[in-house]
This record gives sequence, structure tokens and C-alpha cells, in this order.
Amino acid sequence: MGQVRLFTGVGKPFQICHFPDAKPVGSEILVRIRCCTLCRSDLHSWNGKRHTPIPGVLGHEITGDILEFGPEANRRDALGRICWPGDRITWCVTAGCGSCFFCQHGITQKCQNLRKYGHERFEEIDPYRGGL
Repeated sequence: MGQVRLFTGVGKPFQICHFPDAKPVGSEILVRIRCCTLCRSDLHSWNGKRHTPIPGVLGHEITGDILEFGPEANRRDALGRICWPGDRITWCVTAGCGSCFFCQHGITQKCQNLRKYGHERFEEIDPYRGGL
């Protein structure tokens, strides 16, 4: 059973919510999070100095161990080395779609469908959107 710590509003305690274990699809990689820090932007979100969708799952500085690869997942790291279940990884705060103009031209930070870990609105159908 997976869990998230849900940010529900400025200054409020996080709520622990449990969800069925995720199964990676497409190019997703399922990771067991080992460590997630709260940086200044997370603290600004919590104390109301930064606009963040509520509810949300904060945390975008994350390390963890690979559990499973989706069927289309890239199994190589940024240096081209093959990754295996059990390997410890970290990843970029953003994830591009891979198919828009910008992604196709190597400018993934400008992706038209950009996802940003720890900065998106929580949805029960896809609860794992941040490190907490």
C-alpha cells in the first residue's frame, strides 16, 4: 500500500493518505522513495508565500530505488548506463511528454504538456505527483 502526505492548505498539518500500489504504465518507472527534502519553495507553499495548487503533494528533491519499469520506459540513465530494479536514482523536477515540438527538439523544459513533481494538483486517480 502506497501513501502520500497531502498538503491541504496554508499552515495546516499534512494528511497521510493511503492508495493501492501503483503499476507503471507506458514510460513510467515505479520508485520506492527513500528520501525527499523540503526546499524553500515547498516551505513557501506551506506558509502561503507561493501559489501552489491545493490539495497537492509537495516535494521535488527525491531519491529512491527502482521497483519496476513500465513497458516503454527508458532503462538508461543520463550517462547511458543500463538501470535495473533496485538501483538508487534521482530525477529532474520536470517531465516532458516526449512528443510535442519542444520535446522532439530536445527542449523538454518548454514541453507543452510539462509535469512538475511537487507542484501539481493532487488527483486520486494519479496520487503520486510529489515526493511526500
